[in-house]
Amino acid sequence: MRFEELRKKYPKFVYQGYSYRISDRNLEIFFEFRIGSEFIFNPKITIENIDKKRLEGIKIETLDNLVFNLGMIEALSYWKATCSPLIEIKCGFLNAGQVKWWKDLMEKGLGQFFYENKIDF
Repeated sequence: MRFEELRKKYPKFVYQGYSYRISDRNLEIFFEFRIGSEFIFNPKITIENIDKKRLEGIKIETLDNLVFNLGMIEALSYWKATCSPLIEIKCGFLNAGQVKWWKDLMEKGLGQFFYENKIDF
């Protein structure tokens, strides 16, 4: 299927949610991404040998923000499957400055991906 057909068939990519837990000495992070109703992705990242005392010293809001933004980066790998024209974030909030930053990152950071796949983005 061509790029334009994929974007038309899958007009929206959704960052549905994230969660995390401390398991033994590890921080386990879970994400959910969706492309239409057909595809649901649930990647997991494990950061091993976390010092629980140091982790307890981090405000929950800070840890949530770090995990959310890690999910934003992770989402790009799955978004590239269809390059959906709309990315909907259901599990967090981006202010106008953050939206601009992420758009710049996508446009400039994925330049090689667009070039190699002959995508005029």
